[in-house]
Amino acid sequence: MFRSVTVITLSLSVVALVVAQAPTNTRRMLLRSDAPTPGYEIVLVEGTIPVGGREGRHMHPGALVARVLSGTVRLDHENRESVVYEVGDSMQIEPNTVHEGVNVGDVPAVLLATFVVEKGQPMTTQVD
Repeated sequence: MFRSVTVITLSLSVVALVVAQAPTNTRRMLLRSDAPTPGYEIVLVEGTIPVGGREGRHMHPGALVARVLSGTVRLDHENRESVVYEVGDSMQIEPNTVHEGVNVGDVPAVLLATFVVEKGQPMTTQVD
């Protein structure tokens, strides 16, 4: 019994260590400003997806336009074929459309994204 508990505890510790060391996605807000349309705002964000990383399925309540600054991203877009974007490529995501970016390259993928969202709304909502 003691040996089983020790093995389970050691296994959980190793899993926790691996998870803690796994690189995570980052977002750095560069600008948040009122949009010309009353009640809306423009948000400029630099996002980084580590090698092998993924964003998780999510959607945005407003429009999103992004440009790949480094790396290679596959965009899995609900009800569409996946598309691979490389450095210099741009993409547009329609509001409330489920999608996910996956880094399929060998360097961190960095995107410059502009959101146009209604004030008070979250920029991103994760989807199961």
